[in-house]
Amino acid sequence: MHYCLQDPQNQVVGFVLDADQLGHEIYRILDWSDEHFGSYSVDQNDGRVYVRSDDIEDESTLHTEPLSVGDRTPASDGSHDEDGDGGEAEPVGM
Repeated sequence: MHYCLQDPQNQVVGFVLDADQLGHEIYRILDWSDEHFGSYSVDQNDGRVYVRSDDIEDESTLHTEPLSVGDRTPASDGSHDEDGDGGEAEPVGM
């Protein structure tokens, strides 16, 4: 299962993706990340792919929400926070 990482204000600040279930959707996730994060990192560890905004200061404050990466583009209303980093969370409908 895939998840999005959200900060306490429910802004999407990253993704935790199941590497075994991830195919070409990674490109849509990276495109979304390019548009919504000033900068980010991509790491793979223990069968998971992590895409995280570099603006995350305290990972302990983050929570996850289920994410669907079906045939739609990453979910967001297109708005950014004041810094231009992150979008409003709509985790289902990636």
